[in-house]
Amino acid sequence: MQIDIHTRHLDDTDELRRDARARLITTFARFAARIRRVRVVIEDVNGPRGGVDKRCRIEVDGLAHGPQVFVADADHPFAALGRAVERARRWVARAAVHPRRPARGAMA
Repeated sequence: MQIDIHTRHLDDTDELRRDARARLITTFARFAARIRRVRVVIEDVNGPRGGVDKRCRIEVDGLAHGPQVFVADADHPFAALGRAVERARRWVARAAVHPRRPARGAMA
């Protein structure tokens, strides 16, 4: 499983990247053989104006269902990361249990 982490317009990105990598490895460890790539973008959407403007976007690629994107917004980048990781974890766990089936009438 390849993990790409990018940050935009944020301070202290080294700690954030380390935390993101650790969370992703821990969360997806049991599914690592099925996941080709996880791409994470954490950004400050509206700059110094403040508010709920930190966004985490996680794209999981490699399962039979095709690439899936999970987005979460929060007032702190670690909170946005946590929410997006949890959404991705729930989906990946369901997708692993219920793999995609060929459409009816499709040739196998």
